Amino acid sequence: MENLQKIWTRIKKGDQEAKQAVYKALSDASVMLKQQHLEFLVLKIHETEPEQVTTDDMELLHELTRFNSQKFKQLGLTNTIFYWNIICKQGAVTPEIVDAAVSKFSDFMRGWDMHEHRQKTLSDCTDNIVKNISVLPAIKIIRKIVDSLPNQPSSFD
Repeated sequence: MENLQKIWTRIKKGDQEAKQAVYKALSDASVMLKQQHLEFLVLKIHETEPEQVTTDDMELLHELTRFNSQKFKQLGLTNTIFYWNIICKQGAVTPEIVDAAVSKFSDFMRGWDMHEHRQKTLSDCTDNIVKNISVLPAIKIIRKIVDSLPNQPSSFD
């Protein structure tokens, strides 16, 4: 774990090319990482201030969690909170980062395991629109959630 901490500290200090190489290696090895290593990396990404998050960070987070859902029961919700915080900082982060966060957030919300959180998310988006906070991203999220709903009523809802 100490070596992973050293690697993380070094990649956060600068060299973009080295960071991308390390992220690629971590992404490729994500299904073979131990639980403690996955948790460490996910936590480090979640601790990143929204203004400092890059698309590479979001892509690594996606790769680390994509095939490890059994290892992280509540991680989907945790990741959505991470993305939601970025979306709500719209003025402080680049439009590219906001769009990437909206996309990742919406992908999580479309999953069956998140269906019970959709109503609250729609409510949060509506609140943001009323408060004039990240209005366009909120509208995009509402649209993506509504588009993902079944056309027919379901006995599961």
